[in-house]
Parts: sequence; C-alpha cells; structure tokens
Amino acid sequence: MTQIRRHILVVGSVGADIVVEVNRMPARSETLSASKPDTGNVYPGGKGDNQAATIAKLIGPDHPTLIAKMACQFGNDTEKGSRSTCLSGLAFVFVYPDGDNSIVIVSGANSAWPEELPTALIDAIKNAAIVLVQCEIPVRVNALEAKAAAKSTVPIMWDTGGDDYPIPEECSSLADFRVPERNGARTPNDTWSE
Repeated sequence: MTQIRRHILVVGSVGADIVVEVNRMPARSETLSASKPDTGNVYPGGKGDNQAATIAKLIGPDHPTLIAKMACQFGNDTEKGSRSTCLSGLAFVFVYPDGDNSIVIVSGANSAWPEELPTALIDAIKNAAIVLVQCEIPVRVNALEAKAAAKSTVPIMWDTGGDDYPIPEECSSLADFRVPERNGARTPNDTWSE
C-alpha cells in the first residue's frame, strides 16, 4: 500500500515582529517620533511562521515562549525545530497612515543553520505533500531543501519575498511554484526574461 502524504511542510523563519506606526520614515541622522504613543507592539512573526504549517527550525533565547505558543495554538508541529543560542529573528515593521509598510529584518537564529540538513528535516521533506520555502533563511539551506524534495519527487513552493537574494540557477528548475513578493514579481535570477 502506498503511503499518502498528508502534510504541508514549511521551512522558514520565525521571530518577533515589532510594529511601529509612523507618518513617514526618518531621514538619515534624523530622530522621529512614532505617530501614536501606544505603538510598538510585539507580535509573533516571520514569513515561515506566518505561513502557518510548522514553526521554522531555529528559535533564539529571547522570545521563544511567545513564538512557540502561537505556533502550537494553530496546530503546528514544533518538534522538528531546534533552538539556537542566537537571538530570535526580528522584523521592524513600520506602518504608514495608508496601511502600507516598510520592513527591516534582523535574521538572528533564522540564519544559524547547520551545514547539512538535519535527518529529521530530510525525513519530513520525504513525507510531505509539498514543501514551502522562503527567503528569510539562508539561500544555501533552501537549495538543500529543494534538492532533497526533488530527489523524493515532492513539489516545492518558493516564496521569493524576504531577504533580497536571487534564487540560484540550479534551484530555479526545482521550484514547482513561485510566489512573488507583493511589491514586485521578483524572478529567480533577477532577470525579466523569465
């Protein structure tokens, strides 16, 4: 009997989003007050965590309880994740009056991956219905995940939003689906001919 793949595996970033409402961004060397005195709230975040299938691989020592608690509330399996001694990833989200935003990412533990994929992650990839990856973790990790998924004929959905790096040429053909960032249809190699 063939085993049915039933889960979506998200391998991505987790962190804390610090949301600050502003009228505009400060100019270089300028100090600017937030538009509201009660802004600056901290929320669970990270593209991987927001994709809500599983908590990502690395959580730092500063916000792990908040992040893991939110992930578990949505039924995410956090057992395959690991803890890092690095601080958790952060995103400083500046929200403008019209609702648009600008974001600065501090990768923190999201960049502290081992050189090779952990066996538990490779096994999870083999048994997934689809693997979702995104650009808030190192490109070399996504490349390893894409190759492991291709070897097991598991489709890859690559969210090109996040850190501003091109998808390596050798991985471009391994991505079955690409999700562009909202502010532009970034292509895998930053070439518009694709």
